[in-house]
Amino acid sequence: MVFLLDASYSEGSTNFKKQLQFVENFVSQFNVGPDAAQFSVVTFATSVHNEFYLNAYSSSSALVSAIQKIPYRPGSTYTDRALSFAEGTSFQPQHGGRADAEKIVIVMTDGQSSSHANTL
Repeated sequence: MVFLLDASYSEGSTNFKKQLQFVENFVSQFNVGPDAAQFSVVTFATSVHNEFYLNAYSSSSALVSAIQKIPYRPGSTYTDRALSFAEGTSFQPQHGGRADAEKIVIVMTDGQSSSHANTL
């Protein structure tokens, strides 16, 4: 499962922290590892930042610790760039993508993309 988190100016640092808290609470409910649930976090604004790939952590506690360290890097809301990154990169086998696993992307954003036409 890949979380795409909006770090745009309109989201603000307070709401960005709420997104991180949501992701922490969510992932804490799962067994994490190469043969269990895997999670990735990508933040986006003007630029896309892969915070970590699906295969980066093999325990829930290490995963939560990594989520707590994700910085807020504001910019415009380019949701299309984050979706393209997830589709083309996040689920690749070298990053932990598994052929037998569902590919789930959860997008958390506060509004429309700065590039609405490219986000459809």
